[in-house]
Amino acid sequence: MRVGELATRSGIPSSTLRYYEKLGLLPRVSRNKSGYREYPKETLDQLVLIGRAKELGFSLREVRALLTRPRGTTREAVLAAVASKLSELEGERRSLGTKERRLRSFRGRVMRDGDIKADGISGWLLRPDKQESTMGLGRSSLGHFDEHAFKVINIASGEAHKHGDNWIGSEHLMLAFAQMDHEPIRKLFESEGVELHKIRKAFEKIDFGTKSDEPGIFITHRVQRIFGIAEGIALRDERRATAEDLLLAILEDGGGVAVHLIRESGGDPAGIAAALREKLG
Repeated sequence: MRVGELATRSGIPSSTLRYYEKLGLLPRVSRNKSGYREYPKETLDQLVLIGRAKELGFSLREVRALLTRPRGTTREAVLAAVASKLSELEGERRSLGTKERRLRSFRGRVMRDGDIKADGISGWLLRPDKQESTMGLGRSSLGHFDEHAFKVINIASGEAHKHGDNWIGSEHLMLAFAQMDHEPIRKLFESEGVELHKIRKAFEKIDFGTKSDEPGIFITHRVQRIFGIAEGIALRDERRATAEDLLLAILEDGGGVAVHLIRESGGDPAGIAAALREKLG
C-alpha cells in the first residue's frame, strides 16, 4: 500500500511514517515503477506495536532498540527496558513529590500572610522556607489548616513513626482523633456511639503486609485527597480547615482504613458525617 493509504488506515500522518522509516522503526521499502513507496500489510501491525510501546512511556529510540533485538534475547531486553523505565518513572515521581511539597509550602505562606504586601509576590517567592517540621510535615506547608487540624496531623505523624510506618495514612489520622483532647470531636464521637478505645484495638488487628522501604516519610494519595476535600469545605466559608473539616473529609472520601476503624468502634460513618455537616452549616 502507498504511504497515503497507510496514513489513512493507521491514523498516523505521512510525515511521521517517513520519520519512523528514517529512524529504523519501519523497514526501508522499495518504490514501484511510478516512484511511490509500497508498504507491505505487515506495516500496520508494526505501527500498532510502536503505538503500544509509546503508551507505556518508551521513547522512539527505545522502541527501535527493542524491535531490532535479535531473536532469543527479546525477553531479557524487554525486562531490562521495563526496569530502566520504572526506575526513570520513580525518579520523576520523587521529583513531583518534592515540587508538590514546595508548592504546598508556598501556598501556606501566602494564606498565612493574608493580603499581598508592598513587595508583592516576590516577597513570598524569595523568602526561604522555615525548616520547622515533624517527619517532613512543616507547619509552614500546612498553613491552610488551623491549629487543631495541624495537631491531628502532627499526632498522626507521631503514630506513623511509633508503628514504624514511613507513610501517613487515614488510619494514622483516625488514631490521632482518638487520642487528641479536642472537646467538640470527643463529644461528637460519644453522641454517635464511637468507643474511642476500640479504635486502637481495631487498628492493631490489621495486617498491613510488607512495610515500604522508601526512605523518609510520605503522605498517601488518599490522605492527600482528604486534605484537598477538607480545604474545599473550609474555602466555601473563606477560612482555614479545622479538625472537624478533616474528619468530615475522611468520611466524605468514604474509603480507607479510617472508615473501617470507625465502624469497628461502634460508629456509623454516615451518621457522623451528617452530624458534622449540620454542625458546620
